[in-house]
Amino acid sequence: MKRLIILCIGLLVFADPPWIPNIRASQDPGTGNQNETTMGIRHDTLVCGGWNDNRQGVYHVGFARSSNVGISWAETLMY
Repeated sequence: MKRLIILCIGLLVFADPPWIPNIRASQDPGTGNQNETTMGIRHDTLVCGGWNDNRQGVYHVGFARSSNVGISWAETLMY
C-alpha cells in the first residue's frame, strides 16, 4: 500500500498536466455578473457552455462553443 501511495504522489508531482491554461470563453471585460454555468462535450472535440449573463444590466443567456477542444471560443448572447 505504501508503494502505491508513493507511486501516485510521484505521478502527480512529475507528470505533465493534461490541461491547458485558462481561456476566456466570454468577451465580458469583467464588469457583469455571470453565474449558473453549464458545460457539455460531444465526441471529444465540440465543447459548449452556457450561463446567465448580466453584463448589460439585464439577464440574458450566454452561450459559447468551441470546435477545437476549448482552445478558442465563439460566444453569443441570446436575447
